[in-house]
Amino acid sequence: MIEKYGDIALGKSHAGLKRFGAFVKANIFTEWQEIFLVYRENISFQSKFFRILDETVSRKHKIKFIITDVDIDFSRGENVECEEPSITEWELSIVLRDKEFYNHTIFYRKLEGDVFIELSTQEKEELNLVLITKE
Repeated sequence: MIEKYGDIALGKSHAGLKRFGAFVKANIFTEWQEIFLVYRENISFQSKFFRILDETVSRKHKIKFIITDVDIDFSRGENVECEEPSITEWELSIVLRDKEFYNHTIFYRKLEGDVFIELSTQEKEELNLVLITKE
C-alpha cells in the first residue's frame, strides 16, 4: 500500500508510468489526485499540480520523475520546436525552475522491460537536468 501523501511519480504514460510508480513505490497522477482530493475542487490542473508538489515537499517526500521520452530541452525553454509537447514537459519545466521541488526530485530512466534506474549526478548534468537559475 502506498502511503497517503507519500512520494509521487511523474512521466509519460506510454513510457511505463504506471509500472514505474509501482517500481519506485510512488503515486501516479490518478492516485495522487484522489489522495489529495483535488479532483473535487474546481481549480485548474496547474493549481492542482502545484498543490500536490507543495504537499509532497512539505511532508519531506520525493518527486520521482521518469525522463524517458521527455523533451528536456523543450522543458528548459531551449527547444521551441518540440514535436509533441505534453503536460509532462510542462511538469518537468516547473521542477527545473523551483529549487525546493528540484531538490526533492529523483530522476530515472527506463531500461529494458520494466526496469528503471536512478540517474547519477553525471548523467543529470550530461542531459542538462539541472536547476534553472535566474540570472
